[in-house]
Amino acid sequence: HMRAQLLSFSTGSSQVPSGGFRFLQPELFTIQRVGVTDRFPAAHTCANTLDLPEYTSKEVLEQHLRFALEETGDSFGLR
Repeated sequence: HMRAQLLSFSTGSSQVPSGGFRFLQPELFTIQRVGVTDRFPAAHTCANTLDLPEYTSKEVLEQHLRFALEETGDSFGLR
């Protein structure tokens, strides 16, 4: 379920196109590091880009990412 939330958060769709990731529009899916630690992850769905801050630990990353996914999960009809 979390993978579908992450995909929806990043691309606007909770499913991979039937032909695979190469059929995403635009084709490239990017995870971009952001040099701040006091923000939550952000997404640019029209560009299939996830901005991921450089957190101090894996635990902080997971906590912030889960929060972002749960708070925006209904944005594209997932709830």
